[in-house]
Amino acid sequence: MMKTGILYFLGLTLLFVACNQSTKPATDEENLAENPKEFFHGEWTAQWVTYPESYPDTLAVESFSMDGKWTFNKDQTMSIAAYGFKGCIFGEDTIVNSQNWLVSNDTIMMMNDQKIASLTCKIVNKSQNSVKLQLLPDIYVNLTRE
Repeated sequence: MMKTGILYFLGLTLLFVACNQSTKPATDEENLAENPKEFFHGEWTAQWVTYPESYPDTLAVESFSMDGKWTFNKDQTMSIAAYGFKGCIFGEDTIVNSQNWLVSNDTIMMMNDQKIASLTCKIVNKSQNSVKLQLLPDIYVNLTRE
């Protein structure tokens, strides 16, 4: 009889908790986890950043940052444009590259046409209009939604 009472009490408690849970809008983190295509879709302003202390013997470097654009398409293709310039640690040329992309956990994987990962970026933090990615231990890309 006591076991039945305990089971009845637990059942009522679970029912009460389940009925009182509110539905709230998904957070950016939940939206990214559930639908990265929607979260990233569109054009983002990009800025690559590194730190002078990471490259102490580098000569003729005037800038440790570079601007560009990342465009994510819903078909999971993307385009990256990097606007290099004279004195930029990342290079002097403007480079545009298209590839496939996929989000897995806290990582964006960029892949070639054979779906082989060519570059991975750790998602350090994100909000509705900005994402900080880590390419290497001392190189980051900050994305800002247009």
